[in-house]
Amino acid sequence: MAMPLSNLFYRLPRLTFLALGFIVITGLSSLINLPRQEDPTMTERFGMVETHLSGASAIRVEALITEKIETGLREIPEVKTISSVSRAGHSFVTVELFDSVGADQVDLIWSEIRDKMRDVEQQLPPGTTNPFVDPNGPVAVTLGVAITSDHTPISVLERVATELRVRLATLPGTKETEIFGEPIQEIVVEVNPHAMARLNLSIETVIRAIGASDTKIAAGGYQSEKNNLVVEVKGELTSIERIGAIPIGQHADGHFLRLSDIAVLSKAYVDPPKSIALIHGSRGLLVATTMETGRRVDQWSAQAKKIVDDYHQELPAMIKFETIIDQNHYTNERLSTLVMNLFMAIVLVLIALFFLMGLRAALIIGSALPLTMSLVLTGLYLLEIPLHQMSITGLIIALGLLIDNAIVIIEEYKMQRRRGKPFDEAIASAVNHLFVPLLASTATTAFAFLPIALTSL
Repeated sequence: MAMPLSNLFYRLPRLTFLALGFIVITGLSSLINLPRQEDPTMTERFGMVETHLSGASAIRVEALITEKIETGLREIPEVKTISSVSRAGHSFVTVELFDSVGADQVDLIWSEIRDKMRDVEQQLPPGTTNPFVDPNGPVAVTLGVAITSDHTPISVLERVATELRVRLATLPGTKETEIFGEPIQEIVVEVNPHAMARLNLSIETVIRAIGASDTKIAAGGYQSEKNNLVVEVKGELTSIERIGAIPIGQHADGHFLRLSDIAVLSKAYVDPPKSIALIHGSRGLLVATTMETGRRVDQWSAQAKKIVDDYHQELPAMIKFETIIDQNHYTNERLSTLVMNLFMAIVLVLIALFFLMGLRAALIIGSALPLTMSLVLTGLYLLEIPLHQMSITGLIIALGLLIDNAIVIIEEYKMQRRRGKPFDEAIASAVNHLFVPLLASTATTAFAFLPIALTSL
């Protein structure tokens, strides 16, 4: 006679203890190795293409810039919808990708969009900025360090922030680093109008000479049987000396007239600045670092903070570092809340069940909480789902759902026992009778929350 599987663990107590031990050990192992972050990773299916043309009206921006950008975007089949706003001097084009674009394909599609915008650049009118493609990804900053000083120039703080950014970028697990409030430096050319008048030069002539000297294309090439080289002129306008040496004209005696002969060149910061970081009401800089997904935020944050502390010790005391964004703090707070809620739930369940169902039933049902948590953590590890506020919410829902199932199955077992059935038959009858209803109720709840899980795909 074949033995039923519904009371297998009752008939084989060693198998029961082995299964329980396996569940607990795998759950603890998964909790230790699971990646942790504050928010789930969302697929970047939305983005914006931003372009500027100073002095152009909204109608000109629409006709000369926005329409050409939209035409280029329509050539990409993965683009679902395109909407645009044209204002005086500004063009904003919003892009949405199809839902069928998977998370592993998104970066490739945005790279294709950037390549298409580089082709569109050739069609835009002179003076137009290059179209800036910005995918809107809801990725939270993992660690934000503010750099301030009461008596240190912003230029010095900029060098400190740049060095800190480089050090954090080399940390394994760092996705990207960015400096907010960074001053932008430019070279100012102040032309002497009297000198221009004596030489019969116009400001347009000077502008064209400067623009022609900023070489960005290859000047030629060299080919041989073994080599194929591209020859470029070193013409980047990156220093005052290089710009001052730009030839503007030629004297009657044959000597070249350089820009430094008729202009004063100096370095200055763009005013007004593009962005300002205010730390406690004072201007400073913010170095924001984002961790790669699939890593433990507590371990990464500990290493990042050590880098920040070590670098801070190398600097003068007048330069202050302050951590104003710490994703690890919020993640630990949520995990601590989960552990506390779990402990309180176990205590309350045991107390309630002790008075309503007896001590044995209370212990059996209360043990379902840590066992369920261990199984869920193992499932999260196998599915490569990090611990974040959404997965923790799902874990709490799973705990409440499985408690109800445990109460129902024990009540059914007690009823079977009151009908005179022995232990093994009562267990088998309760499991067989409630297997389909409990499975259906659990699956219904899981499917109800399935859209939340699908948002990250």
